[in-house]
Amino acid sequence: MRDYAEVARHFTAHDIEVHTRSRLALLVRIVEAQQGAELPRRVRIRPEATTVPVRVGRRIVDRPFVDLDARALRAVARALVKRGAGAPDRGEHPLIAALRSTLRAAGSDAGARLSEGRVTISDLAAKELQRVCAAVGRDAKVRSAVAALGD
Repeated sequence: MRDYAEVARHFTAHDIEVHTRSRLALLVRIVEAQQGAELPRRVRIRPEATTVPVRVGRRIVDRPFVDLDARALRAVARALVKRGAGAPDRGEHPLIAALRSTLRAAGSDAGARLSEGRVTISDLAAKELQRVCAAVGRDAKVRSAVAALGD
């Protein structure tokens, strides 16, 4: 019963008709595991724009949700929930947690915050801009958090 409510809360009727409730319920579990928290009620997930991290051999590759079957989605959901992937360490918004992590990995001291629906990146040196933008564009957690926000 929880799955039906979750799916209805985060997807449109068209998405439910096209992708099946069970696959969409698995996608909700995957996104929540990646974010480390339950999604707010008002968040719409766009299945066509969402990628899912799938293990291929020793690597983890992002695959479009629409290309995966229920069995592959179940395996990803189990693996993410089992290892507790992506839990924000300070109870902050998942997008900000992912951005800060990416900024640190890119070697930047810049900060990120979310206020009134706007993301602000502060103290970013001009010479770091290209490198940081490339790192943010490649980061799967940032892309996933942005896709979960919708338009």
